[in-house]
Amino acid sequence: MKKISSNSKRASLSKDKGADGVSNRPPYKLVIIEWLDSYTDDKSWHSLKDEIDSPAVCVSVGYLVWDKEKVKVIYPHIALEDDFSAESAKGGMVIPSLSIVCIKELKEG
Repeated sequence: MKKISSNSKRASLSKDKGADGVSNRPPYKLVIIEWLDSYTDDKSWHSLKDEIDSPAVCVSVGYLVWDKEKVKVIYPHIALEDDFSAESAKGGMVIPSLSIVCIKELKEG
């Protein structure tokens, strides 16, 4: 992975291409996903008469690396190689497609 000094022209990601004409953005859509999840509340005793009628609503943001029928996989952190290709990622979230309420692509500007 290319190390970028704080003085480097490529230290900040812009919507422009790098000096060599190659895009300096990961080659994936940046998305925000709203999805439903199960949860537990084991902090105290609860009356069984108290109705629980909604799942946890979650919101996740990242690059959509895998867009499969059963799951969507996003990563918020992607390491770019010298040619700005995405070679490794960290912090992935695997979201079951059945849990997704909506997906929106985030655009610059």
